[in-house]
Amino acid sequence: MKPRAPLLRWLQGWRARAFAVGAGLALLATGASVLPVAWSWQEGFDLYVLFRARGPRPAPENVLLVPIDGRATSSLFLRAAADEFERCGDVRRDGPLLGYRNPDPPEILTRWPRCLHARALSTLAAAGPDALVMDISFRPRNDPSGMFREQDRVLAAEMRRIGKVVLVQKIKSDPTVGESAQPIASDITAAALAVAPFLVVGDQLQRADKFCTFKEDHGWSGPCLPAVVHQATSLADYAELRKLMDAAAFENADLMPADPERLIADGALQGSVRLIRHVAISDPRAAARLRELLASRQAEPGDTHGRGLRRLTEIYLGAPDHYFNFYGPPGAFRTLRYEALVAGSEAERPAPGSLQGKILFIGFAEHEQPEPIEHFTTPFTTAESIKLSGVELAATAYANLQDGSAIEPASAWSRALITLSAGLVCTLLCIVLRPMAGLSLCLAGMLGYFAVALGVFHGQALWLPLLMPLGVAAPAAVTAGLASRYLELKRQRDRSHEVNLALLPPRVVDRIVNDNQKLSQLLRQLRETVYGTCVYTDLQGFTTFAESRPADELARIMDEYFQALFQVVVDVGGETSDIAGDGMLAVWADVAPDPALRRRACSAALQLAATAGQLGRKQSPGLPMRVGMDYGPMSRGMLGGSFHIEYRHSGDVPNSAQRLQSLNKQLKLETGVLASAAVLDGLDGFLTRYVGNFTLQGKQRSTQVHQLISERASADSRQLLLCDLFGEALACYQSGSSDEARGLFEALLVRFPGDGPSKFYGQLCKDKPSLGSQPIPVA
Repeated sequence: MKPRAPLLRWLQGWRARAFAVGAGLALLATGASVLPVAWSWQEGFDLYVLFRARGPRPAPENVLLVPIDGRATSSLFLRAAADEFERCGDVRRDGPLLGYRNPDPPEILTRWPRCLHARALSTLAAAGPDALVMDISFRPRNDPSGMFREQDRVLAAEMRRIGKVVLVQKIKSDPTVGESAQPIASDITAAALAVAPFLVVGDQLQRADKFCTFKEDHGWSGPCLPAVVHQATSLADYAELRKLMDAAAFENADLMPADPERLIADGALQGSVRLIRHVAISDPRAAARLRELLASRQAEPGDTHGRGLRRLTEIYLGAPDHYFNFYGPPGAFRTLRYEALVAGSEAERPAPGSLQGKILFIGFAEHEQPEPIEHFTTPFTTAESIKLSGVELAATAYANLQDGSAIEPASAWSRALITLSAGLVCTLLCIVLRPMAGLSLCLAGMLGYFAVALGVFHGQALWLPLLMPLGVAAPAAVTAGLASRYLELKRQRDRSHEVNLALLPPRVVDRIVNDNQKLSQLLRQLRETVYGTCVYTDLQGFTTFAESRPADELARIMDEYFQALFQVVVDVGGETSDIAGDGMLAVWADVAPDPALRRRACSAALQLAATAGQLGRKQSPGLPMRVGMDYGPMSRGMLGGSFHIEYRHSGDVPNSAQRLQSLNKQLKLETGVLASAAVLDGLDGFLTRYVGNFTLQGKQRSTQVHQLISERASADSRQLLLCDLFGEALACYQSGSSDEARGLFEALLVRFPGDGPSKFYGQLCKDKPSLGSQPIPVA
């Protein structure tokens, strides 16, 4: 049970409340992420950010666009007479001529002479494309003279020359009737390999998010254009797919065409695609077996047939719609100019056979008008850029199926887990760590997650959520954690009348603020045994100095004095334990002995003496500092009772440090740092001199005392000489040769007239010549 006690204490109080609030907010964000409204926001935000951060990517080389736009309209001239216009008797590109006119604007392609399309297909037929998609409405027309029917037959003949021509079926939506397919001229329908609609799924058909491969609802249903075109260009994979479906024992698989030739024999490929889809999704167990059979096939790295088979299979087994993986803003696909196909020179037309293996998409695609109809907003659309045309979206959808790059959103449970984890992790960071550290780590984690999300989006077309985890759950959790910490800190500060927090080290204040216990219990637990160095400072002549100063001036001087000393202590890693009058006790301690703490304390003692000297020179008279240092075990914690309580270090070490500070006066050191041998044991890098063995006031055991002079690297030659000469004289005295020692000390004072310890021992040689190596008592 004991190992669990700290965890149970930690989970109590404000941390428990903060964690509960943060977890609650994370759960709310997780629940909101599955709501239709929130999902729509997340679609718009996430896809915009991910596509913009990723940027454009290369479009497939085998997918080409033939845009019919304002440029094509203004480039073509036909005879204005109705019969000549509809039969394309004379089509020119050499500028306006009398009796000639342009076709109608491209947004009303239904009124263009169909002989223009026939001329374009005639040029393409020689180049031999693998398939052709025409996103043009070929509605039946009122035709008393039979001229329109004649042109439909001309166009149908060119379609048959190419072979694989798929027409886009226009879908009309009526609030009262519902969705219905618009009719297509019978001759043109008969010549097409397939007829299928291209449906964009998005925000009121203005923002393009998804495209459908199959439409399956209570209204119009059937295969959509991308699936049909993909099957038309994947006939080589159909035979193997048919075998695998037989092996997987699909019900009604015998109804499927037996081979690719039968698949397209009747010229209505969309019917066969619809049948295959129905067979594939009506038997889930067989679908699972089919996937297992595909997984067992070990495709070679260059096995394009195997990859094509898997993609074709997933189209039939997968979801009925997919997210676009855009290639960039308009113009991402390589294009052929429509006017060049219709009336271009030989050099402008594609060479025979140059389009083998290529799939062409022909339709209205305006890149020069700011608000064209039949164009859609994408993540690459800005206020200055043009929307993406429907025919370019169709090319994008097909290309996504071809290269298997359609965006796949993470599963619902994965999105929920990510959102919940973001909230919980940020909550924990903000309540476990200090505010800035917790906030920094949370921000770093959010940036790291965004980098991962962008990486898998770019490399694997996997969409990990952004808005709900990074825009809602994480900020809400951070707010909950920081707000709870702030409220608890305010509550603890309101209780500060029980203890003066300003006099406690920051380490102790943190424990008081962050530990959920009654203050009286906590204060008792703060008492502990530590090993450390105590540095006690005192100003020489302060009593006389204070008598000659007004109280407010004295307070200002001492405030400046202690502020400077406190800064030195903090900078060198110590803490101030106590101040009394002009004296200060600073401590470097830890629960285990550490020579590094003694080294820091020695460095701080020298800096304290130097700082006091700088401040003292501003006053008249000056205020030299005396410093005492001792090292050993001591107790630290709260001392006192209900009427007065304070945080202090207690024991023999602080007392000895104070006695060593007083020894400076007896050794006639105006500004001196005296340290016990325990402080300096094993330390190097400091210049010290041994000044004797003393029995300090009130103590029974003697203490070997050293004077800490400077950092050894900064010591000058006079200091080194002083230490050498003093050491010889002191050794002579302690050996019992007091007369000889007296002479050495007097000679030393000739060179160093202000050296206090030499004066002290010179007098001692007169007063107590027989003391020798015995401890010197301090009164």
